[in-house]
Amino acid sequence: MYEFVRKRRPNWEVRHVNDIELNGATDEAIFQWAQRDRSTVVTFDEGFADSRMYPAASLQELIARRFIIIPHGNLRNARWCFEDLETTALLDRLMATGTPSSRFVGRAPEMGINSGLNNADYIDDDARRRLIDGHPDCENLFKRFLRRRDLKRWMFNWERTWHIVLPACLDQPWPWVGADNESETEAIVRATYPSLYRHLILYQDILHKRTARGKFWWELRSCEYCADYEAPKILVQGIAYYSQLALAREGCYISNMVAFIPSSDLSLLATLNYRVSWWFIARTFPPRKDRGRSLDIQHLLELPIPNASADARQKISAVVTALIQSPEAERRGLEDHLNALVQDAFELSSQEVSVLERSLPPRDPIALLQEAGPEESLP
Repeated sequence: MYEFVRKRRPNWEVRHVNDIELNGATDEAIFQWAQRDRSTVVTFDEGFADSRMYPAASLQELIARRFIIIPHGNLRNARWCFEDLETTALLDRLMATGTPSSRFVGRAPEMGINSGLNNADYIDDDARRRLIDGHPDCENLFKRFLRRRDLKRWMFNWERTWHIVLPACLDQPWPWVGADNESETEAIVRATYPSLYRHLILYQDILHKRTARGKFWWELRSCEYCADYEAPKILVQGIAYYSQLALAREGCYISNMVAFIPSSDLSLLATLNYRVSWWFIARTFPPRKDRGRSLDIQHLLELPIPNASADARQKISAVVTALIQSPEAERRGLEDHLNALVQDAFELSSQEVSVLERSLPPRDPIALLQEAGPEESLP
């Protein structure tokens, strides 16, 4: 649609209104495409609607009070929000001078594990203990497991949930790989992990039908980056409402509603957790319900990381370490200090800082910290 307007309707005026309440529901972006001397059409993020569907007076009043004119050159398919010229210039500058996160890390982000049946593969401490008591050899098949709700700012809150991990035979040389038929294969599994087999057999019909599985019904789907789950990484909520990326220093498996960046670089974690990145995410990542943002792989790949010096990154990392080790009541000053260091790393001019601060998106991390008070943390 944006290409169509820019190339084929040069006489249309584009008016944009951000973050308004209409008929009790919040829509991140409401656009008015007004062809001069003709009818007005209103479009939402999810499609178009004739303006007659909405209370005309209410809609026109909101648009008249809060719209900005968008130059046609700013109509880009990669943007979910449209901005004035100064804001667009800052977005363009960050993209032009920053290094895409995938190139900075040297690897693309990856998604969490999709088991195809959570009831079979997610277990609590009690269930894990019973299965190990039944046959101790299965202990190494239970992996610490994190869900999207477990992720907090900087760290995570593990609720003692475990994931049964039986990788596909393409990824691991299981003793049943060379069996002559499925019946013999299943007999080997039953003999190798008897307690675990008794647990999984309860879900056999559904596990057999799932698409996210390996060659055999008890195996997970083949995953070429499975070893990365055992390594340190930065955890990213698939749908984010707050700027709260977390560091996993030790191995853990994660749900498919969580992505991870294969890095333990604390300066990178800080960059992603502060104002500039959240501002950028709010303007370029797809919107979700209640003003959330979809932090999917294809957009994380291109998230700009500042080309800071090694000394600057080391300084940021040291402050992150101090913050993580500090009590909640002592973190506020460190948060403000880190935000300033990250903005310095992006080399923001005073004018760019002014543009940033006058166009803060909902749930800006520093604004939330200021509202919360010195002894409170973000949600």
